[in-house]
Amino acid sequence: MQVNNNTTTMKTNIAAETADNKAKKELEKIATGKQLAALDPSGTMIADVLEMEASSLGQGIKNANDAIGFLQIADGALKSVSDGAVKLNELSVAYNNAALGSNGRDALLTEASKVKEGMTNTLNQASFNGKSVFSDASFYVGGGSISASVGRPNVESADITNQDTVLKLQEETSRSRANVGSTINQAYSSISANMAGVVSQSAAASQISDTDMAQASTDFNAAYLQSNAALFASAHSSQYLASQVSRLLG
Repeated sequence: MQVNNNTTTMKTNIAAETADNKAKKELEKIATGKQLAALDPSGTMIADVLEMEASSLGQGIKNANDAIGFLQIADGALKSVSDGAVKLNELSVAYNNAALGSNGRDALLTEASKVKEGMTNTLNQASFNGKSVFSDASFYVGGGSISASVGRPNVESADITNQDTVLKLQEETSRSRANVGSTINQAYSSISANMAGVVSQSAAASQISDTDMAQASTDFNAAYLQSNAALFASAHSSQYLASQVSRLLG
């Protein structure tokens, strides 16, 4: 009888200790917010790599937004040049009118000079963070880079006495705007792709390292109840053993 009860007591003590350790582990998960698996070097390394990739993609999104801002400034300046070229074309048509006198032509030349001066000032002032937008620029966007190379229109080449030069300026500006537009679309596409990447990488890292609080709470409660039950069984067994010894001692 004594051996059986000692064996029962030992088993219940082991069960109580096991349940108590499990409860402590689940409580540690809740307290730290991290899976115990993530405390493994391999688990930590994988989670860190995923978080680093997500961070890199996030910076890529910021860079792509900078590229868009850079290009939008360029497009605004090019639109101003395009509008100026339209005006120069009107002046060129008016200038090449045989019925116009020399004074009228001089007035048109003066007006054209003012228009070109305004276009040049716009181009000179078009900058992003102090850098002229009419220069080569490269923006790393996570999965690669976006190259922005916006040519500066040659405003001085436009001469209203020769309409072809004005039309050439207009064509040159239109090509530059089309190139800017396609590059902006490229930047938007990279942002969309990077956003999806950030979500998936962050979710994967979270799955490895972050605790499922609802599951951890459930497991903790279950382990806590098991621990209490085992302790109660152990105490009951000890009391039973004590009563048997007391009976034998009379």
